[in-house]
Amino acid sequence: MDSADVLIRPAVVDDADGIASVKVLSWQQGYKGIVPDHELDAMSASKHAVRWREILNRSDSVTWIAVSREEVLAFASIGPCRDADIPPGSSELWALYVSPDHWRCGIGARLWSEMKITVIPPAAPIVSVLVLADNERARRFYEKQGFQADGTSRVIVIGGRNLDEVRYVQKLH
Repeated sequence: MDSADVLIRPAVVDDADGIASVKVLSWQQGYKGIVPDHELDAMSASKHAVRWREILNRSDSVTWIAVSREEVLAFASIGPCRDADIPPGSSELWALYVSPDHWRCGIGARLWSEMKITVIPPAAPIVSVLVLADNERARRFYEKQGFQADGTSRVIVIGGRNLDEVRYVQKLH
């Protein structure tokens, strides 16, 4: 895909279906072998769309999308950092997903770059992101974008399976 055909813009409520579709497809392909199959198989774009309509109507985060010809190709959502050990005023990248058909095309990097410049408050000292430890593709992506694992990890449970998350940070100033 020609990157000139891709528009990066703030998401609106009408984008919820496209965002949900990207999330479900990304999880089903990207987390195969990491998240239990029964959890991935049970995912529904229509259920996630309901949740994304709620998120897009709130003011605690900002979501942007990469779109081409009215199709959502990727999305990212940023809000205040939820970790108490990160400096006050820092941001957290709550989600960044690219449709599997567009992986490794530069869309995720372009979306992140635009959001970093436009969305993150100028005074934010750090932006953090949590990544499943076994998600090597995502870890390489964030490292390429200048994030570094800071040694913080935690265990989350998805579909009855304990999964390790690692935190990546990027110092902005």
